[in-house]
Amino acid sequence: MRFVQVASVGTLLLGGCVQQQTVAPGAAPPRPIAVVPAIVRPPAVVHPPVIVHKTAASGVPIVLDSANSVDPSCHSLGVPTARVTQAPVHGSVKLLQRDIYPQFPPGNPRSSCNSTKAPGIVAQYASTAGFTGSDFTAVDVIFPDGKEAEFKFAITVK
Repeated sequence: MRFVQVASVGTLLLGGCVQQQTVAPGAAPPRPIAVVPAIVRPPAVVHPPVIVHKTAASGVPIVLDSANSVDPSCHSLGVPTARVTQAPVHGSVKLLQRDIYPQFPPGNPRSSCNSTKAPGIVAQYASTAGFTGSDFTAVDVIFPDGKEAEFKFAITVK
């Protein structure tokens, strides 16, 4: 817990520290202080960026990744919010709301949900027709529980 001062002090006894203020004769005594606890919230959880390498045929849309959020009983917790934080130079990214299969790894308590579709977001990339070479894009996803993840995609277009 953190404390903040909300008024000036005469004498402050806090955490074993004493601070005194001298008052000149005839001067008004110092006003008492009020020390109130400040609410300190932990920062939102931000996962480090993940770089995913993909290969695409020129002009043909591919799914870069998808995200949804379900509880252990496979009920949707809501659709994640996604935004393109870095647009590709040689193509475009569409963020589509779709029912998708979760992709939990074996051993995750929700891996049994992998066979049941849930509402989610799909990031789809398509290069400009005729372009070949390298492209790059980034997508930020905020899940209904407040967790955030940034995904970066290095795309080889052939």
